[in-house]
Amino acid sequence: MDNLPMQRPKEYIMTLKERVKHVKEQVIGLKERVKHVKEQVIGLKECIKQVKEQDFNLKERMMHVKEQR
Repeated sequence: MDNLPMQRPKEYIMTLKERVKHVKEQVIGLKERVKHVKEQVIGLKECIKQVKEQDFNLKERMMHVKEQR
């Protein structure tokens, strides 16, 4: 906290209002980042799912090739 003299309460209140405004802007920015990260997580989960399916399909093909030998 600033050590502003209490002789100027209006200026002190304005300073606090500016801080509140700045913090609110930071919160909005953080919420946007969280939203973006959640989208990335969803994308990564989809990627993992596809890789698992490809791995399963590859194992199936390997089994099929072994059976033909």
